[in-house]
Amino acid sequence: MAKGDTEMKITLKDGSVKEYASAMSVLDIAKDLS
Repeated sequence: MAKGDTEMKITLKDGSVKEYASAMSVLDIAKDLS
């Protein structure tokens, strides 16, 4: 990611961590996780 971009880090129940660009919607993230 470019300098200054914000990321979201989501820790799942199994302990794994997913990283997403802040521009992604919650719906897009939910679709990726399912």
